[in-house]
Amino acid sequence: VIECKQADVNKEDEQKTADFKPDIQEIRANMDYQTKEIRRYFNNQKIDVGFVFFTSNYEVSAANKRTAKQFGISVLNEYDLEYYEKMYTVMGEYAKTQILCDIFRGKKVNAVGCEVPAIKGKLGSFDVYTFMIKPCDLLPISYVAHKKINGQDDGAYQRIVTKKRLVQIRDYLSQGGYFANSVIINIDSDEPLFKRIGEDVPGPQCGILKLPSKYQAAYVIDGQHRLYLNSALSIFE
Repeated sequence: VIECKQADVNKEDEQKTADFKPDIQEIRANMDYQTKEIRRYFNNQKIDVGFVFFTSNYEVSAANKRTAKQFGISVLNEYDLEYYEKMYTVMGEYAKTQILCDIFRGKKVNAVGCEVPAIKGKLGSFDVYTFMIKPCDLLPISYVAHKKINGQDDGAYQRIVTKKRLVQIRDYLSQGGYFANSVIINIDSDEPLFKRIGEDVPGPQCGILKLPSKYQAAYVIDGQHRLYLNSALSIFE
């Protein structure tokens, strides 16, 4: 459910400012009713309903963003839209994983749950797991912190996935090439992930790793092109 606000400005003008607190509060006041009606329209299926406050040519204050976050409302702008559109040209329908993670961060992903054999070890004070998984099983909970179009995401570190790079990797693999290193992810979970199998002995342990069934649970630190390779290349044929 998207509420849009757009200001008319000349190219040389800066973004306009406004207090959107009343608009955000109005969205919150209608969220429960709208969620109920949307689910009723879809025969009361257990579907997620997200709420977005979208602006164009406006500068949304930090206070307004905090209010929206408190109510579970995502705040997006024209730069985010440009980013999602660019992702779609490269990844097709799989670009939806990024926007769903932005809107539903931390919420449960319906019909997704994955347990894989894994080896548990230590890297300093951190638990590390080595395992094999199909990209299609990892994608729904994966998130890449891309540097957005406007360059305002200070915590982002990854460049946007590119068609050229995907094609290069495909050609490399088709000629017998391989990658000796792994895709690296950071798993965000408040619950135990690993169930040991066998005796509790010093050193690496074998067991079952249960990945969290929630949006944005797996941050991709390295290997985004390999993760998206099979899903994205189909749109290039």
